[in-house]
Amino acid sequence: MGQVIVFDTSVLYGLNRGSPKFDVLRALKHSGAHQAGIPWMVQEELVAQQVLEYRTAHERASNAAAALRRKTPWAIRAFVPARDEERVKDHWRNQYQEVLTVLDTSGEAAKLALAREAYCEKPAKVDSKAKSGARDVAIWLSVIDYLKANPEQTVFFVSDNTHDFGDGTAYLSPMAEDLGDTQSRLKQLTSFEEFVSQFTQTIDADTEHVKELLISVIGDSPTPIEMTAESVLTDGRFNGTKIDDATFESFRWQTWLLPPTAVVWNLSEASGHKIGEQEWYTATVDWLLVGIASPVVSAQALIQDISVVQAACVWRTTILFSSEGDQMPAIVDFQNPSALDLSKRAELQPLIDKAMASPNPRAIALGMAFVALFDAIGKVNGRINDASSGEAGMDQPGAV
Repeated sequence: MGQVIVFDTSVLYGLNRGSPKFDVLRALKHSGAHQAGIPWMVQEELVAQQVLEYRTAHERASNAAAALRRKTPWAIRAFVPARDEERVKDHWRNQYQEVLTVLDTSGEAAKLALAREAYCEKPAKVDSKAKSGARDVAIWLSVIDYLKANPEQTVFFVSDNTHDFGDGTAYLSPMAEDLGDTQSRLKQLTSFEEFVSQFTQTIDADTEHVKELLISVIGDSPTPIEMTAESVLTDGRFNGTKIDDATFESFRWQTWLLPPTAVVWNLSEASGHKIGEQEWYTATVDWLLVGIASPVVSAQALIQDISVVQAACVWRTTILFSSEGDQMPAIVDFQNPSALDLSKRAELQPLIDKAMASPNPRAIALGMAFVALFDAIGKVNGRINDASSGEAGMDQPGAV
C-alpha cells in the first residue's frame, strides 16, 4: 500500500527554495520513497501570500521613487517597473510544483465548500456571526476525493490547524460522513516537524564530510555538473577570467563551446536526511569551471575579430545528491558565474591546474581544434587584408 503526504497551508508558510523545508521536500521527491502533494487551494494560498508581499513591496518602492523625484531639484530617472503579478504567480506555482504534486479541487468540491461556509459546517467556522472557512473545506474535500480515487493508498494529512481539522483522533459531522470507510487510511500529523520525524531522519552534515562524499559520487567527465553548465550557461553575458599563458585577466563571455571541466572549490550550508535506506544531502557548492569560452563580441564584429579563450569562472549552485552512486547529483538552483578573485590566486591555481590536467578528453580535443580553426581563419583574413592593402597601394599615383 502506497503512502502519500498531503500538506495544509499552515505548515508551509514561507516555503521557498532557500528554506530547510524545501530541502527536505526536494530530497523526498528525488528519493522516490513517498509522494508529497498539496491541494490546489493550498497552492493558491501559498502563492497569494507571496503576491501580497510583492504588491506591498512594489507600492512602497513606487511611493519612494515618486518622493525622490519630488524632492530632487533636477530631472532624474527614478522609476519602478510596472507591477506584474501574473508573472509572480507563475514563478511561485512553478517553484512549489518542483517538489509537490498538486491535488485537484473539483468544481463540485468548490461549490460544496461555499455551501458549508454558509451553513457553518465543519471544517468551516461554526460561528454564524463570523462565517468563514470555505477554503479549509475545499482543502479537506480535496483530500477526501483523493482518498476515494486511490483506494490502495494511505494519506498522511499534515496540518497544525487542529481547531478546524481536528487532530485525527475523532471527526465531527459532517467530516466523519465525508470519510466513511476511508477513515482507516487517513492519518493526521499536526506539524511539519512530526512529518520530518516520521518520514526522514536528520543526519550529521559536516561540510568536509559532505564535500568528500560529493567528490566521490560526481563520476568521470563529462559529469552531470559539466553537462548542465554547458547547457544553462549559454547566450549570456557572463563574467570570467582569461587564463591563457598563465595570465589572469577579467573579460565577458557568452557561451561554452564544449562542456567545461568542473572542480569543487567551496561547499557550505549542508543539510542531510536519511529517507528509507538512502542518505540525501543538499548544499551550496562553488565550482571552479575551466574550459573554452567564446567572448562577448559586438554584432558588427568581423569574423577575424571572433576568437575563443581558455577561461575560468566560479559558479555557485545549490546541489542535491545521494550518497549512493546510482543517483547522479542534480543542480536545483544556480547563480550567474563570476570572475576569479585575483587575491585568491594562490588558492585557486592548484584547482586550475587540476582542471587543466584531467579535463574531459573530448572537450580538450575539440577545444584544440577550435583554437586551431580560429587561428587559421585569422591568418587567412590577415593575408587577404594584406593583399587588399597592397592592391590599393598599386593604384595610388606614383606607386612603383
